[in-house]
Amino acid sequence: MGILLKKVVLAASIASALSLFNFAHANSGTIDFDGEIVDATCDVVVNDGSATVTTVTLPAVSKGLLAGANSVAGKTAFRLMLSNCKDFSGLTGKSVAAYYKPDAINVDSATGLLNNTATTAAATNVQLQLLDGTNNSEIKVGFANQMTSAGFVSIAGTEPTTAVLPYFVQYKSVAGGATAGDVKGTVAFDLMYK
Repeated sequence: MGILLKKVVLAASIASALSLFNFAHANSGTIDFDGEIVDATCDVVVNDGSATVTTVTLPAVSKGLLAGANSVAGKTAFRLMLSNCKDFSGLTGKSVAAYYKPDAINVDSATGLLNNTATTAAATNVQLQLLDGTNNSEIKVGFANQMTSAGFVSIAGTEPTTAVLPYFVQYKSVAGGATAGDVKGTVAFDLMYK
């Protein structure tokens, strides 16, 4: 290979590398984050229980109810019971809601539905969907829009005070064709205040 040919190949390689750099640079951006830490706090239990870890039992339903795409069945209420709520004086809304957190195993990151985590005799083509009991809207677990779409409940009265956050859970078959079997799901939450 002659010196001239080596120079041409080297120049072409440098030009190619520079064009890739410019392409990558053109697609860069900036993300700003905004949040707040507050003094507000509440103690919480699920469904009049003694702890935040409890089981909500859905009814057994026929797979025929979950045969069609996006079919739902077995809507079941549950409540987060708040007590000892205090230090809300610095908040403009003086209200609280649950923020249901993402989890790579338990939550479908594309839909915000809870995955069926039953390990034996598991039903297929079915997940669990959460609904806000104050406005019956779908909760997409892990999605940031929970901060604006959640039905916040007001904390009123002399502190410390109490509140009840109502929610629902139901079976959902996105594709339809659910099969018979066990359904289990898990979700973690934090309280959010405004």
